[in-house]
Amino acid sequence: VDRVEQRKFSRDLRRLGSVRGFEATLQDAAGAEIDCLVSAERVSINDEACVLCVLQDITARKRSERELITAIEAVMADASWFSHGVIDKLATLRQPSRSARPSLGVENLTIREQDMLTRICQGATDREIGAELKLSPNTVRNHVSGLYRKLGVNRRSAVVVWAQERGIGPNTRHRR
Repeated sequence: VDRVEQRKFSRDLRRLGSVRGFEATLQDAAGAEIDCLVSAERVSINDEACVLCVLQDITARKRSERELITAIEAVMADASWFSHGVIDKLATLRQPSRSARPSLGVENLTIREQDMLTRICQGATDREIGAELKLSPNTVRNHVSGLYRKLGVNRRSAVVVWAQERGIGPNTRHRR
């Protein structure tokens, strides 16, 4: 297991009490690597603190993704006959994110998460967001934390980058 991934998983579990869909590479008893999605929840069993974990083996899917990327790279070696738009889409497929999260769009966000996204892109602080939406500081913090978790980021600047990559700016109107 990658030590950085292990620390992030432990930190998230400790801070949030649960982790969902965490992608990790584990080793079996023979030393073979297994790609997994890990979900965990802190629970109490007979008054003893425990962690309940579920692992889903995604090794075959990851292998298919790697094979697809290899095929795309082979095709793109001579892509003179492709349109610019197709080349851009293939290049995006060729560079999956480290976390390999499924693509998430603004339409996948709740209305409140969209409110947080818009105001963060406008540069508003939690206090300003709370005042504007008439929410307590803790409620704003919880919504912002949920947005971070859903987007797979850990800072406001990353939220803004995520939004800009999808053509969302401080004045963009979202679905209601």
